[in-house]
Order: sequence, then structure tokens, then C-alpha cells
Amino acid sequence: MYGVEFDSVSSVLFLADLALRSTLLITFAKRHFINSLEFKMIIPVRCFSCGKVIGNLWDSYLELLAAGVDEGDALDRLQLKRYCCRRMVLTHVDLIEKLLMYNPLSRDR
Repeated sequence: MYGVEFDSVSSVLFLADLALRSTLLITFAKRHFINSLEFKMIIPVRCFSCGKVIGNLWDSYLELLAAGVDEGDALDRLQLKRYCCRRMVLTHVDLIEKLLMYNPLSRDR
């Protein structure tokens, strides 16, 4: 096959090694990506209208709201002056929790 001949022992070892690496990679990916999705939100990185980067402000916005700051004041503190950027943050809906209900990997926990 492919111009390389294997004897039966080396081909069995090759396939076993390949299967082990695949299993380890899949296990790592499930743990890493599922855990990261459980605590992250899907928020647009940029404002759809003006293109200003707003994705990095989401955590700060939530911290300000948790501290009891009003929404408008929180947006002012984050220096979001344009109404298009304010709209992006104010009207963002958290769908990740609803989407994770349909993920069989996260339901087992």
C-alpha cells in the first residue's frame, strides 16, 4: 500500500499507535473545548455598524452590572459613546447556554 510494505507486526503496531493518538486527541479536544464553551459567551467581536472592537468589553460590562452599576453608566465607563456600539452590548442575547442543552457531551455532567 502506497509503495511501502509492512510486515504484520509493524502494521499492527502502527495501527495501534494511530488509534491511541486519535483517542488521546479526541479526549483532549472534548475536555478542552467543552470546558471552555461552558463559561464563555458568543459575543460579536466588532460592532456591525462601525467596526469598533467590542468583544473584549463584555466581561468588564458584566462585572460592572454585578457591582450594581446602571447599564447606561456601565457603557459610559467602558467608553462606548456611539449608539451602534451600545446597541451591540445592550441587545446581546446569551444563546450559548441554550445551545449547550443540545450538546450530548455537556449533558452527561
